[in-house]
Amino acid sequence: TKQIPVVVETGELPEGLEAGRPSVSDDEVTARGASSLIARVDHALARVRVDPSGIDVIGPVTLVALGVDGEIVEPIELTPDTVSVDVDVREVETNKTVPVRPIVEGTPAAGFALQSLGVDPAVVTLRGLPEALSGIEEVSTEPLSIDGVSVDQVFTAALTIPDGARLVAGGDATVRVSASILPSISIRT
Repeated sequence: TKQIPVVVETGELPEGLEAGRPSVSDDEVTARGASSLIARVDHALARVRVDPSGIDVIGPVTLVALGVDGEIVEPIELTPDTVSVDVDVREVETNKTVPVRPIVEGTPAAGFALQSLGVDPAVVTLRGLPEALSGIEEVSTEPLSIDGVSVDQVFTAALTIPDGARLVAGGDATVRVSASILPSISIRT
């Protein structure tokens, strides 16, 4: 017989999740078997699968005797042969890059029209939990007025960041918006 440590393996975690340090009902178990096999046993493995839903792993797990090479050593009797495992699973924040959409209000002066809008930077990177970022397709600016203007305009505009998201570290909360205003051409017939 031999006392061997219990090792919990969570395998590859679903994207957007991380696992805390597992707690186990028994840190060590007793391995019994032929002395040639016992000599090869290194630890008892408790394999747990983390569900993509992110639910904590709590419950009994059947142990398997493994050698130093990671291969199963059999036949080995483990006592106890199951342990209770508790793994705290939580979502991790991710990044998402989205375009910036300038919000322009008003109408240029009579005889003039808005030809084009430029935004610098044209995209921003947000950080947040996956469910918060999944519904965000763009970030808008505060409303910018071109009412009554007859020349090009340049604005420093604040971004409207959606709930549950924030700019990545170092991200600027403002963008430069340039509005190109040209005389409008009307054709009389």
